[in-house]
Amino acid sequence: MFLIDYFSFTIRFEKITFDYVLNLLKLQNFKHLFIDVGARDRYEHCFKFGQIEIMLPYAKREDMGIFINLTGQGCREYEDCFKNLYGDNFDWKYLIKRLVNEVNNSHKVNITRLDLAFDDFNGLLKMKQIKQKLLLGEYVSRFKKWNEVESNKTHTKKECIGETYYVGTKQSQCYCKFYDKLLEQKLKNKNDEFVMKQLESMQHWVRFEITFKDKLAILVCNMICYSTDINKDIREYINSCFRFVDLTKSNISRCPVSDFWEQFIQSANVSKYRLIQSNLHGYDKTYKWFTSALAPSLFALMSTYKNRDDFIRDIIFHGAFRLNENHKQIMEFENTGMKLSNQQLWSYNNPYEGIYTYDMEHNDDLELFDYKGFKY
Repeated sequence: MFLIDYFSFTIRFEKITFDYVLNLLKLQNFKHLFIDVGARDRYEHCFKFGQIEIMLPYAKREDMGIFINLTGQGCREYEDCFKNLYGDNFDWKYLIKRLVNEVNNSHKVNITRLDLAFDDFNGLLKMKQIKQKLLLGEYVSRFKKWNEVESNKTHTKKECIGETYYVGTKQSQCYCKFYDKLLEQKLKNKNDEFVMKQLESMQHWVRFEITFKDKLAILVCNMICYSTDINKDIREYINSCFRFVDLTKSNISRCPVSDFWEQFIQSANVSKYRLIQSNLHGYDKTYKWFTSALAPSLFALMSTYKNRDDFIRDIIFHGAFRLNENHKQIMEFENTGMKLSNQQLWSYNNPYEGIYTYDMEHNDDLELFDYKGFKY
């Protein structure tokens, strides 16, 4: 089973208060333990309880809403708070459903970051093998880049103590990393004899983490909230984002999943769900691509036409019959001046609502909009 290892979000509506957020998080009984540590990250107040942070904006910037930040340790502390209050294991579905209710009440909720962590204690993930697979390009990924980060070097011997492999960039909506969690914990707790005894008894502990931001984080939250088999759905969705494969075919996307990865992730299947780009970002991206890739060719061709209106009319005529879903969405939003509300943003990125499901293998059978076409 995966761990939620980082969770942060903002909630915005008129006259929202610190007490309201505490009630939302079910932390009213711990109010006296929150300490105001002052201004932080453009917020006037940061109330902190352990690694649980609630940040309140300046009076003139109430439009920023209240920011809730749970680091990896903060997530564990939040779970412990529930266990102390209710004497039962905490299910993140409970909190996410409360956030969905806020959205349904027209309160704006944006998930800024959601990290899922998968631990390997059985030796399936070997750091040397992972590096070799990355070097040889034996993986299928949405990410174009990967890099290796060496950490914890001593000043005298210049010795590399730990390595982390990042796939994707931290600026994107999704990226993942592999690192030796056992080594990290030994370095972190080297002065704690009790913890060190526990760690010494362990032979292997490598962690795989995948980070989702913004719309992708909303999609994953919807999966956690509505899935009837969340463990299966999440693992298949991760395979659609990243998976190691054996290069047996010329088309790498059709290569079989590597045995060690299938055993670790417990699935060789790839999810049919993916993010639906349903805002004006699609227009900006297409415009930049058109101006950088096609504009020179367009100018050269137009220069050969005496009547440029005829040329433009021919181009539009041929393009009108080859529109895909992305083109239709751009036209829908640009021609109507429509922008998504926060509530619509959550709905469009809910893979369990039939109208919003996007099947990558049979995408021609599904329509996102009731498209009626445009006259030219």
